[in-house]
Amino acid sequence: MPIPGGFSHWDKVAHFGLFGITGLVAAYSADFLKLMRMRILFGLMFGLFLAVSTEAAQKLLPYRSSSFNDLLAGVAGVSLTLLLYALLRLR
Repeated sequence: MPIPGGFSHWDKVAHFGLFGITGLVAAYSADFLKLMRMRILFGLMFGLFLAVSTEAAQKLLPYRSSSFNDLLAGVAGVSLTLLLYALLRLR
């Protein structure tokens, strides 16, 4: 429900942030991978898989709706967060 005269895309911001945090936690906690590049790749793949599977699962539920824009926000969140993480960790 849009707020009159306000920002109406808070759900996209939430998708961006939550999937970004999910990818970061996955990369940070992947201690079984020794190389930092592999940890970042693991976090990226995990976040992308979760974003795609979440939207696919919502499509199957009659009381939920799937949104391509939500998927894009999730992909952008995990990608940008892990890019920034990589730039900070790999320099």
